[in-house]
Amino acid sequence: MERVIITPNMQEGLLGDTKGEKIPSLLPKNDDLEHVINVLCAGGYGAWVVGGAVRDCILGKIPEEYDICTTANPDEIIEAFEETIPTGKKYGTVTVKSGNSMFEVTTLRTETGYGDGRRPDIVEWGTSLKVDLSRRDFTMNAMAYDLVRELLHDPFNGKSDLGKGLLKAVGNASQRLSEDGLRIMRAYRFMDRQESGLWLPDFSLSAALIDNRAMLAMVSIERIWNELSRIIIGKNAGQVLARMNQDGVLSAI
Repeated sequence: MERVIITPNMQEGLLGDTKGEKIPSLLPKNDDLEHVINVLCAGGYGAWVVGGAVRDCILGKIPEEYDICTTANPDEIIEAFEETIPTGKKYGTVTVKSGNSMFEVTTLRTETGYGDGRRPDIVEWGTSLKVDLSRRDFTMNAMAYDLVRELLHDPFNGKSDLGKGLLKAVGNASQRLSEDGLRIMRAYRFMDRQESGLWLPDFSLSAALIDNRAMLAMVSIERIWNELSRIIIGKNAGQVLARMNQDGVLSAI
């Protein structure tokens, strides 16, 4: 495969297989990001900004980093760019350098089996944006943005949950938490919305946090501390820690 030479105009890549809402200029102008998206789309692949950056932009915040998902497989990603790092190639993630920025570019995938309570036993490359979003933890993180077409793909109503200040799992809450015990810690961290106060989980996620707390025994102390340290410095840390204590999570860790 020959390396793609970028053109002045953005190329339209593959269209996502889930409904899109037209939201012009949702993301701030970023030449380095546009270059990565354009190279992938010009190569005939689909490419979308996904996860936290989309969530932050909907909340009116400037993202600190951008993650990209694509139909290109890891070898195709590496071939398409001059500077890459195979950060998590086994799981579909390649770090791409563009200008002075670094972007994690991950192949759309499906996952099965979570024997260690952390990583999937089997990862297969996919082509469905909707399926890829369905394996993510919370609805607010399961949104993708087509930068070229200016379409927000939100099959699990994350934008609506953000508007309600509601923390909700994608699909079955217990299943999502059982796939990776660290998601329990992430849930408590996401409850603290800083100046916006405390966002409480819905009934299903609230119950799942208690029912699955034993999963934390399978998570390394380093990963737990990484989340806990971010909870401690949060604006509403006292309320979050009180909730963790009430749910039996503090004693579990």
